[in-house]
Formats: sequence, structure tokens, C-alpha cells
Amino acid sequence: MVLRLGRLGDMAEVMRIRPTHARSRSVAELAEHLGTPVPGRGGDVEVTGLSLNTSHVAPGDLYAALAGARSHGIDHLDKAVRAGAVAVLTDPVGASDPLPVPAVVVDHPRGRLAELSAWFYEHPSDAFTTFGVTGTQGKT
Repeated sequence: MVLRLGRLGDMAEVMRIRPTHARSRSVAELAEHLGTPVPGRGGDVEVTGLSLNTSHVAPGDLYAALAGARSHGIDHLDKAVRAGAVAVLTDPVGASDPLPVPAVVVDHPRGRLAELSAWFYEHPSDAFTTFGVTGTQGKT
């Protein structure tokens, strides 16, 4: 995730938001958490982070290859692997061809990624105090 903090001339000041304290988990653990079969190979591969953007993949990440309006994230898997991705989360369409890394295959991976991220990073939002401001005027 990228948070834009402001403008410095024409350059946007950018801060990347990525938990750095997650413990690694095996591909088999990820698959079991999602209630899907453990991949036939690579279940013991250790995953150290999650990413759905190939530009933000770090070594050890599971890359989430999601279907988009014009293309499928699986089309970018090679770039993610070159950046260090060690596994992929995708749907049955994304896993229809042989893949270079272990795959966790689920229906509707976009929705399941939120659940997986919360579990993988040990529910960081539990430590937040959340407020809601409602109404139609005067909140800006």
C-alpha cells in the first residue's frame, strides 16, 4: 500500500505501509488457513510477506495474482518471481497453466486476501482505536 503524504514540487512524497514484524509461515499453513488443499509441491516453502503489486514484492513474498478488468495478475507472475515472490495466491483461472512457484488456489481470492492478510500479520487493526464521523456537512 502506498500513502501519499503531500506534494514536494511535482514529486509526491510517498511512504510505503508494510508490516515488518510478521513471522514467516509455510505455504501449507496459508492453504490450511484458507481451507483449500495444500499444494502438491512447495508446501514447506516459507512466506515472509504478502503483496498484490509486483512493484512492491519483496523476497519471500506470496504474490496475490488477482483478476482485473483488463488482465489477470497471473500475467505478471514472472515479474513477481524475479522480485523474489516464492508463492502465489490465485483463482482457478490463474492456476490453469503450470506455475513456477507453489500456488494457493481459491475461489474469489480478492476477498480471501483481506482475511489472509489480517491473519498473516496477526490482526494489526486490533490495536487501533477507531472512530466514525457521520453527517452531511462540516467534516472536512
